[in-house]
Amino acid sequence: MLSRLKPGDVIALAGERAVVLSVAYRRAGSVRVRLVDQDAGLITIGSTDIEEAPVVIATVELPMPFTPNNATFQRDVADQLRRLRARKVAAREPREQITRPRDNRGPHGKQFQILDQIERTEREIADITNRVRSQSESLAKRFDDILWLLSQWGYVNDWHLTDRGQQLVRIFHECDLLIAEALARGIFDGLDPASLAGLASCFTYEHRSPNPPNPPWFPSQVLRERVEQLTALADELNALEGARRIPPSRGVDPTFFALAHAWAAGNTLETVLDDEEVSGGDFVRNIRQLVDLLRQIGQASTEPATAESARRAADAIQRGVVLASSVVDASADKAPGNDPTQPAPAP
Repeated sequence: MLSRLKPGDVIALAGERAVVLSVAYRRAGSVRVRLVDQDAGLITIGSTDIEEAPVVIATVELPMPFTPNNATFQRDVADQLRRLRARKVAAREPREQITRPRDNRGPHGKQFQILDQIERTEREIADITNRVRSQSESLAKRFDDILWLLSQWGYVNDWHLTDRGQQLVRIFHECDLLIAEALARGIFDGLDPASLAGLASCFTYEHRSPNPPNPPWFPSQVLRERVEQLTALADELNALEGARRIPPSRGVDPTFFALAHAWAAGNTLETVLDDEEVSGGDFVRNIRQLVDLLRQIGQASTEPATAESARRAADAIQRGVVLASSVVDASADKAPGNDPTQPAPAP
């Protein structure tokens, strides 16, 4: 009875309306549905809690991003439910129309002026509502397109995250889907820490100079092939995005590979940057971004050896000037006057 419900459905429950937030399938075929009422109160029902199948009486557009466990998200859905009720009440109780001519200079002139202001305001509200609705429809289409894309690669199935999807949510990066798919396809597997650091740098570095970069260097044919696999994977993702007119994700850039590999292997800063156009400041900034990504890979990878190699790679490059810059930034954040929770000193 509950399996046909989907997020956004509005049902009547014990005389009150509630919006479906999520539908979870348990063992033995049982279904649990989580809902929110117009007061933002949470309700959870199972198949054994109701005698008849609930009837969907309306639907609402759920906010983006879709975070049903977030209190703000739940309050926004409750607001939509209240507005839905208000619209239906207004539709049942149309305001009496005034058809007689308006004389703003007569004894009722003030009332007519107020009425004119009300009607202008209503037109403005209607215009804003139409624009918001258009934007909401655009967002809904974008959401559907992204949901389709995630389904194509097996990250969601009927509004539920798969094991791959659970891995994806542990990665916070502009190339998160590409990184998760590379992990799922084993492109990061079987690599030593220095090699994994070099490969991961393809996601953190982006060549911005008007001059073309030097040809990338790879310590082995295996790593060259791994980068080619990443490039092919990025092209595959862009093709899927293009099919639904989703803005293309950025590709991979192996320009920083040699520097990341050398630094992870223990070379000195002078040796790493010798004959390179990258400044010391840019190098440190890129390495710090790489440290963050490697730690995320260490947490997200389901392959123990890959996770361990990623953690070791992060530790290997968090040294020297990179470590010193992190300590300086941490000290600056803790310095007096940098804590937004503390009152400013008196002048």
